[in-house]
Amino acid sequence: MFSFLHRASLMERYHTGLLDRSLLLALIGITALLTDLGLGTSDYGSRCMDEAATLCLADIERPSIIRLQALVIIVKHRILSKRLSGAFMLHGVASRFATALRLNHENPALCFLAQESLRRLMWSLFMIDSGISSGRPDLALWPDPEHQIHIQLPCNERNFEFDLPETTESLRPPPSSLDSTPAPLPDALGFMALHVRMHWLRTKILQRTIKVACAPSVEDLDALPGSCAELVSELDAFEARLPLSFRWSEANLRLRTYSPRLGIFVMTHIWWRQCHLDLYRLFLPGLKEALPSSALAQLDQRFVAYNRRQCYEHARAMADMFAQLLTLSNSAPVTDIDLPGCAFQCARMLYHGLQTAGDELGFTAEGVREFALVCLRAAKQSTAGPACAGIQADIKQLIAGGLELSQNQPASLESTRLAADTSYLPYLAPSIGSSRPRVGPLSINALPVAYDPGFAQVYDGPATASLALGEPARELATSQPLDAPSRTSAGTSTSNALKEIDGLNFEPHFLGANLWTAADFSNDWPSLGRFPGAS
Repeated sequence: MFSFLHRASLMERYHTGLLDRSLLLALIGITALLTDLGLGTSDYGSRCMDEAATLCLADIERPSIIRLQALVIIVKHRILSKRLSGAFMLHGVASRFATALRLNHENPALCFLAQESLRRLMWSLFMIDSGISSGRPDLALWPDPEHQIHIQLPCNERNFEFDLPETTESLRPPPSSLDSTPAPLPDALGFMALHVRMHWLRTKILQRTIKVACAPSVEDLDALPGSCAELVSELDAFEARLPLSFRWSEANLRLRTYSPRLGIFVMTHIWWRQCHLDLYRLFLPGLKEALPSSALAQLDQRFVAYNRRQCYEHARAMADMFAQLLTLSNSAPVTDIDLPGCAFQCARMLYHGLQTAGDELGFTAEGVREFALVCLRAAKQSTAGPACAGIQADIKQLIAGGLELSQNQPASLESTRLAADTSYLPYLAPSIGSSRPRVGPLSINALPVAYDPGFAQVYDGPATASLALGEPARELATSQPLDAPSRTSAGTSTSNALKEIDGLNFEPHFLGANLWTAADFSNDWPSLGRFPGAS
């Protein structure tokens, strides 16, 4: 979210005494929240943030890039501090700043560093917006980025850091070749661009699933298999384009142990799994995000059963990823609110499987609890702040009391078992282009399941079937008690990235927290963006 800050440009401006006070205060505030600087520094950081917000709003009629950067940091601080009403309103101001300054359009008159910094600033706003709206167009300010944001994706970190101009790609990836081979990922594209694209894919998934879950029509249900297949195909194509060094593996993870890019590497792959959970939980009755039982009954039950199994499979694979992350000698990276949120969703899906089809899936209470404890530890070692602490409390509550489902309990998987029908072969086929090893069958239907050796075991018989972790992960789950504290707590150069150019309910279920806890200007506006005193 803060990748628009170019270190050399920022420090140069700071040492020459030209750094805007609002941005300086915002940087102090977010640092005090995300790192343990000693007694009282968190409160001091909050006061810095409040003063930064006051400075930005006092100059609201003269939008500037520097104050917009400060606003983005302030909005993230508000979200992490559970001050959701303030985050929602300030994000609106920040988005208006961006529109007035035309950040959603390329500006070739600027040097590369300034262009790239502005692109990253715009994409940061989009990613904040996608989290705030969580698929609800009425809450989104950038609901259709493909047609609203007319800039290329960010370049890789090396090119940005060393001022190496490079053309990347637009938000929508290029089409595959005639033989369906995906276009290779250009070297200029790094994980920042992939992270933006992943947020876009997730936004599309949430928009479609929320629409069909709220008021499923006959037409919606008839189109659902094709719509799901289209979304899964986009997710598979995303993974298929990754070069070997970008793919999830124990080796690639350990190579990034002490890299500042560890966080974005981890979260891009976690989000890929989370996108599958967001899609497939539509078929888990009893969840508030799911289709009503009456609508599920109108679908082919083999299709429903397959999607339920896929949801549980991706949840187990995500838990394995958390277990691998916890084996690193370095602590879990600071990853915003995303990692704790995905950890909670992972635990929810596993408990749903245990409570509705545990015997058929081979889930045991002990095995699911071990996975949930791994999710809790990953959340604890990640990000600080009240919002993340609230998510950790929700995971603890889930471990202590299980998942609360609606009165319409789902049918067992046995009653919707997949039949050997060639018309459903697409649902049985493993993902094409997947780089993850597939080590063993699910005991319920012999579908391939993704696991990494040494971190998970698959058991076949119902008497011994268990969602048990491998020994390294079991030690992680049991080595720390449930309530144990977390262990983390005019003098500039020519080329510089800092050049200028009673309604809603804000309870924790807002701003996407329910997912954790439960165009061009018209000719009528030719002068918009040219404000008095704004350069």
